[in-house]
Amino acid sequence: MFCLTQFIDTLSMSALLSVIPALEASMGMAEIQSTWVFSGFRLTFSSFLPISGRLSDVYNPKTVFIGGVSTLGILSLCAGFVYTTVLDDFI
Repeated sequence: MFCLTQFIDTLSMSALLSVIPALEASMGMAEIQSTWVFSGFRLTFSSFLPISGRLSDVYNPKTVFIGGVSTLGILSLCAGFVYTTVLDDFI
């Protein structure tokens, strides 16, 4: 189970790092904005680690793992359909 989790984390990080230049080009982002994309992804991932650890202590760890992987998959799919940057919506 741990190896699968480590593989998913490494895969998502390498996918994010390889897609940042394409994101910059297609969305007209500056380099600083793409840095925020990377930082926001890592910060969000890191902040959910203690929460998911506590949920695994309280509930069945397999159920929490499947729920987390499913949530990651759904959110990744939704992120694939984004066509503007967040700052475009506020300016």
